[in-house]
Amino acid sequence: MLALYHGKNTFLSKQKADAAVNRIKQSLLERTVTFDFKIIDASVAQASTIIDEIQTPPMLTPHKVLLIKRLTQNPRKEFLIETIMHELEHPGETLDLIIWEDSKLPANLKFVKALKKFKAIDESVPMNKWAFRKWAQESAQSRGLSLPADAAHLLADRMNYDPERLIHELSKLKLTGKDRLSEHDIEQLCPDTLEHSIWELIDMINSGNPEKAEHILDRILQQGNDPQFVLLMIARNVRIILLTKLLQEQGATVSDIARKIKTPPFTISSIRSNAREMSIQRLTRMYDKLSNIDYSAKTGQLDIALALNILLSVI
Repeated sequence: MLALYHGKNTFLSKQKADAAVNRIKQSLLERTVTFDFKIIDASVAQASTIIDEIQTPPMLTPHKVLLIKRLTQNPRKEFLIETIMHELEHPGETLDLIIWEDSKLPANLKFVKALKKFKAIDESVPMNKWAFRKWAQESAQSRGLSLPADAAHLLADRMNYDPERLIHELSKLKLTGKDRLSEHDIEQLCPDTLEHSIWELIDMINSGNPEKAEHILDRILQQGNDPQFVLLMIARNVRIILLTKLLQEQGATVSDIARKIKTPPFTISSIRSNAREMSIQRLTRMYDKLSNIDYSAKTGQLDIALALNILLSVI
């Protein structure tokens, strides 16, 4: 077997590569076939060493399983690819080769085209929010956990749609001994991410609800977050909304906005909504006040936490 795993969603592509290796090893064990298993990081290994591992039959066992990482980062990648192409066209019976790349490979590469022809390639693409929540439910199910749609939605929000963070959180939730996780369970057991809380705070500011905004800010600070960092996060998000507002007025597309503000496309909808509802003057005023708080705090004239609470009552 030969397979390549790559894509912009690096965490998922690595998970798939590891799962493929585990399936191969499990299959060999079930057939009582002994094997050698090696992981090679091609970005630092010598090309000659990699070639030897691919071409040399196993000595003490009947089978060999190789996981090669970052093949295209090797200085002699063309030479390595030629060898693997030969292996693809003339597969041996004693080698299973899994390749993982920590980025998306161009579709026009001869290597990629050949793997597609043999259906030996898997690309992990970024997920939109709907796909992420569905994937969260499937990931929970694979771990023996039932995660209803409302709980999956809340968990995804709290993990800020970060695949790696969500998997780690599911591992912790598994330790609770619960088979079914409700929305209330997620509320009680899963910490809110700072990024999600900051956007929630800005939503409350935008909707003219200073009391709710102050409650969210108090919760953020009580979680032990550094007030200076919280200030910078608020200023960053206000800047993103302001930039989105300006780009919208220039007629920029969603993909153009996502690229220029360096934000995943599926998060643009809520940002654009905030941008539509807030004037440039108000956003500029908020940003200026946040900058003044930052300067006053750094010069020892003001307590950031107190200043932020005062700010929320007047903007």
